[in-house]
Amino acid sequence: MPSNWLEQIYEERKQELFRFLYVLLGDKQSAEDALQDTFLKAYLSRSKYIEMQQEKAWLYQIARNTAYDMFRKRRREFPIEKEQINDAIEKVVHHEDFHEHLIYMEMIADLNEVEREIVSLKIIAGLTHQEIAKVLHMTTGSVKKRYERALNKLKANYEED
Repeated sequence: MPSNWLEQIYEERKQELFRFLYVLLGDKQSAEDALQDTFLKAYLSRSKYIEMQQEKAWLYQIARNTAYDMFRKRRREFPIEKEQINDAIEKVVHHEDFHEHLIYMEMIADLNEVEREIVSLKIIAGLTHQEIAKVLHMTTGSVKKRYERALNKLKANYEED
């Protein structure tokens, strides 16, 4: 493994991983924190990368797990009140960097959690069905079928509007 390995994968993958984390976490600061944690964890577990030989799926699996760890930690430390949710939504709506994010989130809102993840990993991250299956610990066939169903839901919603 070359000495600049981490720097190289950081430069190649930071933007797409950030977008994925941003969709999962919903705010820029949390996504940036999760991105840093993801690459730190990648560095610390680089021996597993040698075994896996699927860098992209491996990084997205780390990123996804990091985001979920952040969700669990938030719930324990800060029980969320309804007013806090409304305040957060208000901040998001009035910030210009969030416009595309809001459109995307609105489009996938009717999908269940697994479908949202599959669609985000496919569209935002550009992962293959096989890579998504590894990240989500599912079979490739299951990922393909759920992705197809999710796209059909999105298409049906679009045609209604």
